[in-house]
Amino acid sequence: MAAATDFLWSGVMIWLLGALGLRLLICVGPGTLSPRRIASLTVLKRSERSEDSPLKTMLTALGGTIGVGNTVGVAAAIRAGGPGAVFWMVVCSGLAMVIKYAETYLSCRCRDGRLGFGGPMHYMAGLLHSPAAAALFSLSTLAASLFVGNASQSELLCSSLESGFGIPKYIAAGVLAAGVAAVCAGGAKRVTRLCSAVIPAASLGFCLICAGLCISAHGRILPALKSIVTGAFDPACAAAGAGGWSLSKAISAGFSKGMFSNEAGMGSAPMAHTRSSQADPDTLGAWGVLEVFIDTTVICLLSALVILTRDVSGVEEAFASGLGSAGSIIFALCSCVFAFASISAWSLYARSALEWLGAGGIARGAFFAVFTAASFAGAFVPRASLLVWADAFNALMALPNVIALFILSKRLGRWVRESRSAPVPGSSISASNNPGRGPRNPDRPRP
Repeated sequence: MAAATDFLWSGVMIWLLGALGLRLLICVGPGTLSPRRIASLTVLKRSERSEDSPLKTMLTALGGTIGVGNTVGVAAAIRAGGPGAVFWMVVCSGLAMVIKYAETYLSCRCRDGRLGFGGPMHYMAGLLHSPAAAALFSLSTLAASLFVGNASQSELLCSSLESGFGIPKYIAAGVLAAGVAAVCAGGAKRVTRLCSAVIPAASLGFCLICAGLCISAHGRILPALKSIVTGAFDPACAAAGAGGWSLSKAISAGFSKGMFSNEAGMGSAPMAHTRSSQADPDTLGAWGVLEVFIDTTVICLLSALVILTRDVSGVEEAFASGLGSAGSIIFALCSCVFAFASISAWSLYARSALEWLGAGGIARGAFFAVFTAASFAGAFVPRASLLVWADAFNALMALPNVIALFILSKRLGRWVRESRSAPVPGSSISASNNPGRGPRNPDRPRP
């Protein structure tokens, strides 16, 4: 199993995602990623400042991607390929943006009026007429939520509390399980409230501390940037950076290179984005692009700079070197907030898969009981074992989604061009202005 997943995520998936990104960029046009255009589409109107605003659903998706992978993964990329790996990581994030745009656009266009959200399972069943692929994706989402979105996050969260505060793992795991149970009981709205409350403060605080540490070592900023650019054309660096972009958000010190970044191509984040009241697929796609920009281009680049300017092996060491023991505590707190937000976001993705599969109340309750138990048990399972299974289920999620995006790429390009030549619909969802958000079709393919 380990050899198979390593082969997938160190070779096959990199090239598939890279080819998909280029294909989609050609179909929708480079202007899709224009900063001016993204900025204009992500300005909230007064009517959109509600609990289900696109900003809050974007923060929920960001909660699922941002976290310790933005620190551990960046350090792993630098160790594997030198500072030049950071350059290729940022370049590859451009392809990740267009992939995230495409899967969010299609999910919004095909979202179910009764269920109130969209996702890859909807365009697999509705546009490709393949309920089997949609069911495989949904089942893989459930399995991945237990490993990559839960148990592996739990292990890192409890380890951070143990190393930073001396809290025994069994106490930390028990408190975490109680928190996860409370989030699962509250449903999708509780997840959105949680992520929209903690992610902005935690992300901003993390970025400000990284920036402050870089400024305090200002004499090393230009040499660090120079090493990133000059080292970028070393083949070893390029391979490490590209590999990092395509790796899943499974957290592991065992990955020899790359970074854990934005889950583009996984199809997870659209299940959060499409719970927004925003009706226009193009606008929601822009929010997906912004999510990748924040996660990869901003936070990962700051993580890399703080490592290089402080000349240490990781972000935790950089915090400790600049802030002493307080730095280790701050880093542990940030890691815990990010990890809990990720677990919460993945509970939402699991809920979406269960709803699409038509699971009843008893089945949902049973699954979330297992989900809660996994958050406790994950703290005591070796990280390497968790990651083997996490990689396998991540690949099962990504493969049908990547294939679907390849098949739908030409149609997507035509829709994008048509939508840009037509009047922009209103921000409120209604069946009249959004054909993808009408009443549920009783004949919709089900697994």
